[in-house]
Amino acid sequence: MRWVQGAQPVATAPATPPVRAGRADEASPDTTATVQAVRTVAYNSDGLALASPQRSGWIIQIGATDNEGAARQLLSSARAAGSQALASARPFTEPVNRNGATLYRARFGGFTDQRQAQAACSTLKAASFSCVAVKL
Repeated sequence: MRWVQGAQPVATAPATPPVRAGRADEASPDTTATVQAVRTVAYNSDGLALASPQRSGWIIQIGATDNEGAARQLLSSARAAGSQALASARPFTEPVNRNGATLYRARFGGFTDQRQAQAACSTLKAASFSCVAVKL
């Protein structure tokens, strides 16, 4: 597996209510984990840091892993597979603490409505990616 070199964080967000991190191959909510001082980082297709993603509206989550580089690689692979459906989406990782371990969620933000987020998930699922649409 090729690792994408990391960029520095561009924003620090306050802690949010309980959420589910899921396993590395799972993208679904859980009310047992809490986000600890969330550091959200967005990347462009070259792995460079972008502005902090929108924290409201619809996002999609394609997975979570214990390695931030692997989460960014997952985003890069998904961007290539769903290029048209993700044309205006912003990729970002989001760390979450679960049972003393940090997982990095691989997410895309910037969807205007549920229909658009679900259409992107359908495209990614057809390309064998896990995907769930979430309203923030």
